[in-house]
Amino acid sequence: MSISFFGQGNDENSREKIRSAKVCFISNEISLTPKQAEKFWPIYNGFRDSMYKLYGEKHSIERGVDFKKVTEKQAETLVKKIQDKEEQINQAKINYVKELSKVLDYKQILKLNYAEHKFKKTLLERIKKEN
Repeated sequence: MSISFFGQGNDENSREKIRSAKVCFISNEISLTPKQAEKFWPIYNGFRDSMYKLYGEKHSIERGVDFKKVTEKQAETLVKKIQDKEEQINQAKINYVKELSKVLDYKQILKLNYAEHKFKKTLLERIKKEN
């Protein structure tokens, strides 16, 4: 598959081309049937959105720490908040696999993570070549 999304156009157009290429790439890598794809992509996109939000919240807590001024009690509270976010992230991942297993077989679920990494690697290589 050829991944060509850069060149002329605005950022939103480039992002849409990347999203479209990712859908095609992952669909091919995990051998999605049209029936599976119809159910898979809403689950996938919902999970990605929730992960983006949860990781953003976690990073926001971590970034807000002034290590020179934080008290031990404040540090304890922050550590607990970070752990709570990590628990939410882990629970979301468990729920995601449960939902995916209603649509995909476990071999496809296993291939999904590999396909995502392969797409990112391909995308980064493409960016390096074009810059």
